Amino acid sequence: MIPIVALLLPETPAAVGLHAYGATVDSIAPPAKGANPITVAFNVLGNASKSGGFWLLCASFFVCGASTNGLIGTHLISYCIDHGLPEVTGAGLLAAMGVFDLFGTTISGWLSDRYDSRWLLFWYYGLRGLSLIYLPYSGFSLYGLSFFAVFYGLDWIATVPRPCG
Repeated sequence: MIPIVALLLPETPAAVGLHAYGATVDSIAPPAKGANPITVAFNVLGNASKSGGFWLLCASFFVCGASTNGLIGTHLISYCIDHGLPEVTGAGLLAAMGVFDLFGTTISGWLSDRYDSRWLLFWYYGLRGLSLIYLPYSGFSLYGLSFFAVFYGLDWIATVPRPCG
């Protein structure tokens, strides 16, 4: 699919005669032609690193990744085994999180078109924190962990879709 998408998907909205979502005619900058992409990336990173908002977002995404990949993705199945649930049950809970993540991420994309991303991130991280606080009190039963899987799954990668600009 990658070659098909690379050939058929336009690189920018301007390539098909459209403006970016939310952009005004005044805010559209022509793309830089012939610039070294690595140089451009480091220049943008250098400019962004001077902003406090960049570092807040960087820290929040670090915590997001640490809780998603470093905690749940890595340790949930062994956590279930340690508390007497079979590994297949732990894997099923992780799979259920993935299914509910599809719904949560889709809803998050819809919400990010309508609401301020900063408030959405506030709620996502707050709800994720509540679900992680609930985890030790879940009773380590299939039902308690299933509730956690649904609640955490809806928020698992909901931080990804957000509007540009």
